[in-house]
Amino acid sequence: YEITYGDWSSDVCSSDLQSWFDAGEYARSRDAYQRRVQLKGWEQEAYYAQLRVALCEARLGAPDAQVVHALLQAHQMRPTRAEALYELARHHRERKQWDLGALFAEAACAIPYPTQDVLFVHRDVHEFRALEEFAICAFYTARWRDGLKACQRLLGMQLPAADRARIEQHLSFYRGKK
Repeated sequence: YEITYGDWSSDVCSSDLQSWFDAGEYARSRDAYQRRVQLKGWEQEAYYAQLRVALCEARLGAPDAQVVHALLQAHQMRPTRAEALYELARHHRERKQWDLGALFAEAACAIPYPTQDVLFVHRDVHEFRALEEFAICAFYTARWRDGLKACQRLLGMQLPAADRARIEQHLSFYRGKK
């Protein structure tokens, strides 16, 4: 299928790409998102497409360097958004690269909610998920006291019940740390 900017929203739209992603058709979704990134037009849409390229690459088992590069490209496209940095933090945490995870999570936490953006802004990333990634990663680093403070700060927020319960578990691990 051919994608051009003129037919983007009629023939192949964002919901099609998301449906392919949700169905586990990561290669098909990645290829279409890559085409979208190359098109001119709305910067927010191109950013989100690049972020999705990176997530598809990760799910397809691409080498770490390729996934990290794709996430860094997304961040470069829209440095006012925290999602790519959050995904970098999560990526490194999953590989037990605690210091890198903490670094990217902390950078994501420093980005205020982008009130001017309207497309696929993940409010939870800006409000608490990046801080939670920092709390998890910091536990395994010399900055564990900062991670403990992050957990305490998180528990002072209004959070969905499942998220609160998970963060309370994080805090219990910190309480056992000497």
